[in-house]
Amino acid sequence: MKVAEEELLWQIKSIAKVFMPARTTVEEAWKEREAFHSSGEYLYFKTPCPWKEHVFELEADTNSQGLIKFVFYADDRGMFRVQAMPPRNGSFDCRVPLS
Repeated sequence: MKVAEEELLWQIKSIAKVFMPARTTVEEAWKEREAFHSSGEYLYFKTPCPWKEHVFELEADTNSQGLIKFVFYADDRGMFRVQAMPPRNGSFDCRVPLS
């Protein structure tokens, strides 16, 4: 029972301290996407965060499914990363391949 309690508390803490604050980061990048690139198809995050689910929700909320093609962010070492947006949540495919 102790293990289950610890796991539940860890999950709640992760949602409260990582996942939910990431929504604000994703919303800021969403609002600034056209300043980053005029097409509005790319997002740039100033800090890494769990972003995929939030992007899918924002696309659905704004009736712009499939808009975002790539996401750019700096990792913990200051190196820039690019990730292609998957066509749907949980997919390993890419809307647009990097090659």
